[in-house]
Amino acid sequence: MSETKSIEISESENKRYGALITADHKLLEDLIHDSLIYIHSNGVKENKNEFIRNIISKKYRYINMRREDEAIRTIGSSGIITGIGFFETMLNGEFLEVRVHFHSIWVRNGNGWKFYSWQATKF
Repeated sequence: MSETKSIEISESENKRYGALITADHKLLEDLIHDSLIYIHSNGVKENKNEFIRNIISKKYRYINMRREDEAIRTIGSSGIITGIGFFETMLNGEFLEVRVHFHSIWVRNGNGWKFYSWQATKF
């Protein structure tokens, strides 16, 4: 069962990355839990509405995203992904290449897996 959860969580994270690259705010709205806490690698903290609004406004543009050394741990109806992320982004029109350690937390409810929290630290 845990392996099945891990696969589902990884697939959900892949969908989220794809939605960020294509700026698919409708898919993000569906994937993201209403109580999202998103802490960017620069320390900026956002909730769901702020995060999606900044995607729509193109304050953030994700060009390329990949992760390595991924590990997924599950407990009950929650899953935590940890790993190293490599991101090419535009922030307010400025190109950035960022390498981070991250954790991404997903919770399962009646509507499937929802993205609950993110925190990243540059290195």
